[in-house]
Amino acid sequence: MITDTLSASKHLRRLVDFGLLAKKGSGAGTYYVPTEKAMASWGTGPETGQQSDTLPDSETLPPELPGLSPELDRLPPELPGLSPELDRLPPELRDLPPELAERMVALGKRANPTRMIDLVLDLLRWRQLSLADLALLTGRTQDHIRKTYLNDLISAGLVEMSIPENPTDPRQRYSAKRR
Repeated sequence: MITDTLSASKHLRRLVDFGLLAKKGSGAGTYYVPTEKAMASWGTGPETGQQSDTLPDSETLPPELPGLSPELDRLPPELPGLSPELDRLPPELRDLPPELAERMVALGKRANPTRMIDLVLDLLRWRQLSLADLALLTGRTQDHIRKTYLNDLISAGLVEMSIPENPTDPRQRYSAKRR
């Protein structure tokens, strides 16, 4: 299950209301830090005389934090941190090579454009894909993939369309040109 932004914000507000987190910054620069109350609950901080730079194990979380994220224990151990979005892939995309899957997970939200172009090309070498497939696999919007990567790759002659005479055809697929 994916935690959407509104749900995450709601949980963070509750933790702030409980006095366990303090909100710092604003807008996109917002971050949260544990309060002294939270640190005391975890057995660290000024009240206990112990200091810790790391968060405690989940079994030491205070009892007033029920249900923070039960979905985390459902991730397969061989793919820690794998995006749950990959579970939603259509059956024809589930045989994604592990190397590509690892690169997709490591990509993150603010990927280096060169790494992103390399990934798009490798995905298109693996299989002919639609714009929707590319967007799903990379976690970007179709518009972003088209404007930022595909148009330039097509112009550079690195990617070809399955229906070049009609670029907006809904059945359009893309593939990397063979060298």
